[in-house]
Amino acid sequence: MHRIISALFLTAILVPSSVFGQSDFERWEILAEAGDATAQNSLGIMYTEGLVGPQNSTEALKWFRLAAEQGYADAQNNLGTMHQLGQRGVSESYRGCGVVSTGC
Repeated sequence: MHRIISALFLTAILVPSSVFGQSDFERWEILAEAGDATAQNSLGIMYTEGLVGPQNSTEALKWFRLAAEQGYADAQNNLGTMHQLGQRGVSESYRGCGVVSTGC
């Protein structure tokens, strides 16, 4: 029985997710739309890096903001990085991002 469970676990890790009918992006998207901050941040990264087609800073910003509003520190950092790099759509003020409630 232990070997069967181990084999199933290894199969889930080693077999590409597309074999099971869902891409990694689709799985992250389902979780993100359900409000999972980790998944929202991951989608932001995918859009920033162009891993789901052309780079899309508008979509990246959307997902980073949703995660940041939940207090997800990595997403807050990613919003700050987008601000620092002058990405389109990022507020001029960190307060405008809805992340920092007191002085910067």
